[in-house]
Amino acid sequence: MPIEQRYALVAFVGLSLWFPAVALSQSAVTTAAVQFKVLKISAGPAGGEANGTFALTEERSVFSRSTDKQVVVFFQWEAKAGPHKLVAQWRSPDGSVSSSSALDYLAPGPRFGANWPLYLSPTMPLGTWSVEVTLDGQPAGRYTFEIRDEKVESAPPVKPPLTPSELYETLSRSFITLQRSGYDGQSLGHVAGFSSTAGQVFTSASVLDSAIGLTAILPDGSRRDLPAVLAWSRRGDWAVLGPIGSSAPERLTTSRESKVGDRVFTLENSVAGGRVLRAGAVTGLLENPETGKRLIVGFPEGPGTTGSPVVDEFGQLIGLMGGAGVAGAIQANDVFRLRGDLSGTTVVPLSLITLPDNPRVDTLADLLRRDEVSLPLHGAHHIVSGGFARGISKSPVKAIEQRDDFSVRDKEFVVFVNWSPHERLRGETRLKVYDARNSLLFESKPAKSDLRKDRLVLSMWPLTVPSAPGFYRADVFMNDKPIWRGFVAITQ
Repeated sequence: MPIEQRYALVAFVGLSLWFPAVALSQSAVTTAAVQFKVLKISAGPAGGEANGTFALTEERSVFSRSTDKQVVVFFQWEAKAGPHKLVAQWRSPDGSVSSSSALDYLAPGPRFGANWPLYLSPTMPLGTWSVEVTLDGQPAGRYTFEIRDEKVESAPPVKPPLTPSELYETLSRSFITLQRSGYDGQSLGHVAGFSSTAGQVFTSASVLDSAIGLTAILPDGSRRDLPAVLAWSRRGDWAVLGPIGSSAPERLTTSRESKVGDRVFTLENSVAGGRVLRAGAVTGLLENPETGKRLIVGFPEGPGTTGSPVVDEFGQLIGLMGGAGVAGAIQANDVFRLRGDLSGTTVVPLSLITLPDNPRVDTLADLLRRDEVSLPLHGAHHIVSGGFARGISKSPVKAIEQRDDFSVRDKEFVVFVNWSPHERLRGETRLKVYDARNSLLFESKPAKSDLRKDRLVLSMWPLTVPSAPGFYRADVFMNDKPIWRGFVAITQ
């Protein structure tokens, strides 16, 4: 029996922020001839445009030929922009091909989708049907569904994804700018946090590093000092701060666990002080038995702000933007470089943050006194340059093969700084080396120093390469305060 059928195609341009791409795919394909990924396959009795993209009114896999008029199956892919050939084949319960549809399509961007309606009649075969789609001749997804005679209960309506404007407003209502300050009230830049429990601020543990004080700038513009650290985890990369009083921002609702391929959104602080909506996708997982499973997220248009909230396309909270994962790395260039080892940004799921019923309240000063967080730099303007090298030549005096990564097979390397003080500096200099968790591994003997104003002087410390691969931090101290900081990667 011939079955009336037609198809409809929906195109999605580029990486537009409004595009929903939830990773509930039933298959993914990578071949030498064509590379693509199935982002989603779903079905429902009807669908239409919502917020500029196609969406099903409800999603289910069982339909009635007596009460339902059609079955709409929707596919989403990620592939190269350009020409593609899409072919869909419907199979009846006996496995035979009932009909097929083919289309040559020019995709304007890497994300696009198609939906094929199958119209139902009272006499069509009952049982399990399927639709198989190929993209450029390669299998690109298969979906099975059941057709019954009796009435099928409707599924809950599908919640449409939020528009970019709605996502921006949702994030802004709970977004908290955290202003970090150093010695003598010096501004150390801004990071972020958010309110998920009244009176508390959730953020990344790295926000605590290299700061003497933290001030919260709430969505209404009011400012609150954050004197207390209610709970935090260096390994888990999260911290809970407070209190911020009765004017706490709106709380974000929590979401289900995210999967690889899910679209996510966050706010990024701009240099000018504004905020920018950033769209990304979950690209991987970082699994650790000690800290739990964290997400790796790629944001093509920007790295995101450490500590900021991350939501799904419905505005539901997923977690917070992690830092670089190396104690003391809070400056943007350090965070960006150290995050690059993961090819993305870690997102800490809210489920991993555990706040005790009776938390031990610490201050930032307590953590600094116990050497649990790194000290802020003091007087960095007296340093012209610094870094790591294989050695230092004597004539002329300069670094030999300066680099920021070494292998355990290299045996030795040198930490160096070039001084050009703006004023005379007298006291003791020393070098301290820490691992990623801020544990002190090495401390040089103090050396008396008398550095005259505007005189270029090089200091160096030969070191044995650490035996364990990982990231390490080197702090050069003048008296009791670090004046220069650098990060080095040790590979196998």
